[in-house]
Amino acid sequence: MPDSVFIINNRFEVNSGKGEVLDTVTNQRNHLEPRLMKLLCLLVEQRGKVVARELIIRDIWNDYPGAGDGLNQAVSFLRKELADNNKEIIKTLPKAGYQFNGLISGVAESPVSATSNKRDISKWLSISAIALVMVFITWYFATGKATNGNPLTGEQVKMDKDQARWDSIHQAKTLQSQNK
Repeated sequence: MPDSVFIINNRFEVNSGKGEVLDTVTNQRNHLEPRLMKLLCLLVEQRGKVVARELIIRDIWNDYPGAGDGLNQAVSFLRKELADNNKEIIKTLPKAGYQFNGLISGVAESPVSATSNKRDISKWLSISAIALVMVFITWYFATGKATNGNPLTGEQVKMDKDQARWDSIHQAKTLQSQNK
């Protein structure tokens, strides 16, 4: 279950990509180390079936010596994380392995994730709107729409300045001749 999101017993929202478990009752979010998340996902994938200790040790601990103790601690930690005090969600089957018996469902919007999703969407809509306005303003000035459809080039600006100077000189001469 790489990078999947699922819910255990309508309470624990698991995001394997982020390595997080959210308890929707207490709103407590905990991060699981990669091996623990991999173990949880393996057990969930095989729910209802017995998963042999040897298979888990081979797949997750790469047959590391002493992995049996690590597996015992990992299962104990997962039980605490899932409030499995009666050892019913993850059952130990002596000399056989482990069996996952929790109810698995798709993502149901929890109050915490629904609020954060709304904030994320609102934030991205605001950023998109600002970006769109900036693109429009840039386009408007770049195409010369701000100058009545006549984009001003450097040469055009120089010619306009020269014309304005000649107009001023002409007006001054006209005024001088009228005053004489």
